[in-house]
Amino acid sequence: MKIHGRRFLGCPNYRDGGGCNYFDWIDPPISNRKKSTFLSLLRRNESSEVRQHRIENKLEFVEGEMHMLRADVDRLEVERQSLEENLRTLEQKYKFVVYVLIAVVCYSVGRSIVS
Repeated sequence: MKIHGRRFLGCPNYRDGGGCNYFDWIDPPISNRKKSTFLSLLRRNESSEVRQHRIENKLEFVEGEMHMLRADVDRLEVERQSLEENLRTLEQKYKFVVYVLIAVVCYSVGRSIVS
C-alpha cells in the first residue's frame, strides 16, 4: 500500500540507480484509522474527479448539440422569412384575381342589362 504525504529520508542517489539504499521515516507510523481515513478521502477525491470528467464530457456534448440547434434555428428562420415573402406574393396575386373577377362580373352584368 502506497501512503502519500508521509515524509522520509533517503539516499540522494536512489533515483539514479545507485545509492546506499538508506531509507528512514521522519514521521511516526500512521495509525490504521488515519490510513483508512486517508484512503477513503483519496477514493472520494478520485470519484469526484471521475464525476467531474463525466460532467465535463456531458457539457461538451450539450454545447455541441446547442450549436447544432442554433444552426437549425437560423436555417428555419431564413426559411420562415422566405415562406412569408411567398405568402405575401400569393396574397397579392389572389387580390388581383379577385379584382379581375369582379370586373368581369360587372362587365357581364352591365352588358346584359343594356341588351
